[in-house]
Amino acid sequence: MAVKRALPINKRPLDIAFIAFFVLSLLIFLVVHSQAVCPGWLFPRFMKNIVRARIKYAGDFLMRDKPRFFQGIVLAEIFVQIPLILANIYAFYYGKGWGRMTGIVYGVHSASIMVPVIFEIFYARNVHMKKVLFYYMTYVVVPLLILVRVLPRDYPFDRPFPFLNFKRESRSKRYQKAC
Repeated sequence: MAVKRALPINKRPLDIAFIAFFVLSLLIFLVVHSQAVCPGWLFPRFMKNIVRARIKYAGDFLMRDKPRFFQGIVLAEIFVQIPLILANIYAFYYGKGWGRMTGIVYGVHSASIMVPVIFEIFYARNVHMKKVLFYYMTYVVVPLLILVRVLPRDYPFDRPFPFLNFKRESRSKRYQKAC
């Protein structure tokens, strides 16, 4: 069996976007979401101000009220998603074969734990519902896109878009086919 080689990261634009999403998510989990479950003395004033601004301008009532189910989801983010995010950053950057499995686990976990959050947003009748919904829906949509990226092939990093199987043809070949 031949060893599969990953394309260089600069030839996999979708993976670059996913890595950016992972890094941004990591920062948000550590700076913002972790304040829902960790003691306040752990965070400097500027981090607390970020959460206050988010509550004020985006209307994030989940971070304001910190319901128990949301705290449970944040704990899952800290103990399950953060390690998966770190592994995925490495795997997607270097095109590691095991990145398929960590991508699947991350995608399924992240999209499914957002179900109660989306449900709560829909039924809360908050005036900022659209803003809050848009923010949290990214943690459903992007993980589902990650699943679409890694599921179709056993080794997804040898093509820029493994779910598309197309080859570019030169204009002259297309012209010859048309004639």
